[in-house]
Amino acid sequence: MKQIMIFLTSFMLLAMTGQTALAKEVQVSGSLLGKSSQEQAKQQVLTSELITLYGSKDSAELTYQIPAGASSGNQQLVIEYEASNLLISPSSLTAVIDDEPVKTLKLDGDSKRKTVKLNLNKSQSAQGYHNVSLKFYGVMKEGVCVRQDTSGNWIKIYPDSRLTLADSSEAKGTSLDHYPYPFAQSGNTAEETAIVIPDNPSSAEIEAAVKTEGYLKTVDSSVSIAYVTESELKKIDKPTIVIGVDKHWNGKVKKLLKQAGLQAKGENLLLAERVLKAEGKQQPVLFAQAASEYALTKKISVMTDQTYTGQLSGDTLSISKLQQTEKKESDKLTLENFGAGDTTIGADKTSSAHYFYPASAVLDENQSAKLSLKLKKSETVQASAAENESASQAAELKVMINGQPHSVRLDELGKEDKNGFYHVTVKVDPKLLQKNRYIDIQFVTTGLKENNPCNTTDEEKWVFIDKNSTLSYAIKGMSPSADFQEWPLPYAGNQDQTTLIVLPDTVSQSKLEELSLVTESFGSEAQYSYTVKKSSDVTAKDAKGRNLIFIGGDQSIFSSEGEIIRSACAAGKERLV
Repeated sequence: MKQIMIFLTSFMLLAMTGQTALAKEVQVSGSLLGKSSQEQAKQQVLTSELITLYGSKDSAELTYQIPAGASSGNQQLVIEYEASNLLISPSSLTAVIDDEPVKTLKLDGDSKRKTVKLNLNKSQSAQGYHNVSLKFYGVMKEGVCVRQDTSGNWIKIYPDSRLTLADSSEAKGTSLDHYPYPFAQSGNTAEETAIVIPDNPSSAEIEAAVKTEGYLKTVDSSVSIAYVTESELKKIDKPTIVIGVDKHWNGKVKKLLKQAGLQAKGENLLLAERVLKAEGKQQPVLFAQAASEYALTKKISVMTDQTYTGQLSGDTLSISKLQQTEKKESDKLTLENFGAGDTTIGADKTSSAHYFYPASAVLDENQSAKLSLKLKKSETVQASAAENESASQAAELKVMINGQPHSVRLDELGKEDKNGFYHVTVKVDPKLLQKNRYIDIQFVTTGLKENNPCNTTDEEKWVFIDKNSTLSYAIKGMSPSADFQEWPLPYAGNQDQTTLIVLPDTVSQSKLEELSLVTESFGSEAQYSYTVKKSSDVTAKDAKGRNLIFIGGDQSIFSSEGEIIRSACAAGKERLV
């Protein structure tokens, strides 16, 4: 086990030692495991929407992910496509995986929908993420100086294009390097995960479980999460996260921890990923254990805050100290928050991937919003504008926000700063940012393709978008309000004084589901907006000056400590019973 102390310096976790390892295996009784992870997620979609590429040259970038423990053989990429019947030789579609050309398909005017299967080699089947580039070259008419960039020059890539995992794939488990995978995974729409908590969970355990669920859903909005208590745990038949304080386990989990040799020490939080195996079945399990409720509360953010999660490694970590992160700006998101890195698109790759982030629930629709872009462009874009005015007028960057285009003229970017960047502000309708549960951003270029068929140079025209470009919007006032039309205000979005959510002392499955629905309605601010306490744990000091939400009726909430809570209500700003 690695004993580490984690500090945050410039958003980096330091003092991590040891090498990354795959999840260790633990042999268990065959009666404990249900279906195996081998039976799950044998297919992984490559794109959720139809992709259309236009000639004469265009490309699309996709990704796939190989689970740890998967067989290195018999993995396939299946590409479903259809091309224009006007295409002639030498039209082609080339598949490139991790910068290595894999196959070039001849496109000869047959407009039928077709399927191509690409067998992956050992390096392309290695654990982790891989890039797929589909490069289209379309020719419609023979001859010198013939224009090829017409509306009939196209190929479509269908959304049922997929990665097919071999039946011989092994455990779906992985190291902490890839957390939250395999418990949540973007691009896979069939994930199911269980979160196991003690039979009588404490306030700290409930809060840790619900915040973990919230984080998993920011990665994959379609993931299905089921809460299971220790006594309800009959079989482990899906990827499972076990969250709790050591002394609160009394049954199957206690036995599992002993069998795996796992025990939290002192005020450390223990994270350990293991693959349970029995009779040819296997399932990944992540243990998040602490010796005290205080340690669990203070350090669970290592699993729920993106600042930390991207820096986990190995199969076992014992976290002794966690420096608190700076407060997240609730009115500003960078492209990096959306999961985007620095992005380059242009003549040969006209569109980026789609990037998603949970919509803010406290955004003020009556105030302005804007996208501040930090850009660079190639010299050839500038030269084209100077030589051909009509071409320059067509050259633009389109920012698609929830499907709505926002245009940036590439010949009107103004002056560069000292580092060669252009700074452009795009107005955004704030109502658009709350149109869907997630904000969807994509970048597309138009007018950069070579329109002169006699110009045979391969000078690439490109636009670079810096990952620190920001989307800014106004936040509604936090003053108390009894109007449900303002929900989730004033409960969400206040990092200085988080909302206190009070639960009955006896927490049923239905109460956990209600808590999950309430916190999910807080939007992207959820992780920073609330704490959870059972009624008997609440003091007047806890409630003083804070907004309160009560889940449960008077009789279940106001237990033996009812008088303390009743008096505390007068000190709180709001309450919901």
